[in-house]
Amino acid sequence: MSVTFDVWGLIAFGIGFWILMDGLIFGLMPALIRRMMLQMRDVSVEDLRMAGLVAACIGAAILFAAVSF
Repeated sequence: MSVTFDVWGLIAFGIGFWILMDGLIFGLMPALIRRMMLQMRDVSVEDLRMAGLVAACIGAAILFAAVSF
């Protein structure tokens, strides 16, 4: 089976997949998510910013690799 998407279809698929995974994590592990959120209160803003930027760079690299190859 082969599926091809145009740019907007790919964006919609990516957002839908993201929401699906996020929902599964919150639905299957709510206690773990709550503990992680409580731990995040103790982390500095700079550390959170750096973690977000690193995650964004990793995501951009994955997207670049997926589109390039």
